[in-house]
Amino acid sequence: MDSLTLIETRLRRAAESREYAAVDRLTLEYGGTAREAIAALPAGAPEIAGIARRVLDTLEWARLVVLTGRASTAQELRRIPFLTEYLSGQGSRQPSVRLQV
Repeated sequence: MDSLTLIETRLRRAAESREYAAVDRLTLEYGGTAREAIAALPAGAPEIAGIARRVLDTLEWARLVVLTGRASTAQELRRIPFLTEYLSGQGSRQPSVRLQV
């Protein structure tokens, strides 16, 4: 497996598992590896366009997966009634335990 494919696989796994710091790091690594792969080819080689298309497709896929993951996480947080009370600032909960001293 070539290094571009290896990093692409790691980037996809990180995006799917919502490891956003790893996605940031791997995106930079992926771009650098693609740059090196293109630099190793002769000028005008048809493979250059293929590498560029592959990188753009992978990065667009990763962007959509990250956006979807973040939206899903936000939706999950909104479903937590306890948290929703505090986020809204209403604090309508009444104490359920009273101490008499």
